[in-house]
Amino acid sequence: MTEKSTQKKLIEVIKKDLTSKNEKTVLDALSKIKTKGDVSVIPSMLDLYKNSDNEHIKDEIKIILSQLKVKEA
Repeated sequence: MTEKSTQKKLIEVIKKDLTSKNEKTVLDALSKIKTKGDVSVIPSMLDLYKNSDNEHIKDEIKIILSQLKVKEA
């Protein structure tokens, strides 16, 4: 498997995990975004932020968005 397809599969898993009802799964996905994510996860994070009542999750999303350093964003 190429590095590009591995990255693409990882991003798909992260996006799926962001929709989980399990807080730990979501927080783990947010943690992965910090090191392995790309701009394609931003819409999923924004949807999660908008629809979540969990302040811890919202805080993590705010931290990630505040640390963005990508021209495409």
